[in-house]
Amino acid sequence: PLAVYPKDQWEFAGYDTPEKAFQSLNWAALNGDLGTLKSNLTEEAQKEFARSFENKSEAQIREQLMRIFSEKSEARILSKEVINDNMVALKVSDGGKSDSGDKLIFQKIDGQWKFVMDH
Repeated sequence: PLAVYPKDQWEFAGYDTPEKAFQSLNWAALNGDLGTLKSNLTEEAQKEFARSFENKSEAQIREQLMRIFSEKSEARILSKEVINDNMVALKVSDGGKSDSGDKLIFQKIDGQWKFVMDH
C-alpha cells in the first residue's frame, strides 16, 4: 500500500490533498461527526448521502456510521490515479484479507479536495 492509517491514529487532517481528505472522511465517520463528514463531500455526494439515509434520524445515521467504522482496524490507500489536475482516484481498503479495495474519487473544489463517489 501507498499509505496505512491504523484506526487509533485517524484524525481530522483537513482537505489539502486527496489523502488528507480520505483521512478526514474516515475520522468523521468513526466519530459520528456528520457536519465534518458532509463538508468533505461534493454537493452531489451530499445529495446521494441524504438519499441513502432519508428515513433515518441524524442520531441513527451517526450510530450506523460509528458502528461500521469502529469495526475497521485501519484504512489503506493501495494506489493513486491522477485523472486530471482537479480529480484523483484512490483505491482504498480497510485491510481485510479478501478486500480488493474500493475506488474513491476526490475532486478539488475551491482549493479543497472533496469526496465525489466510489466506483
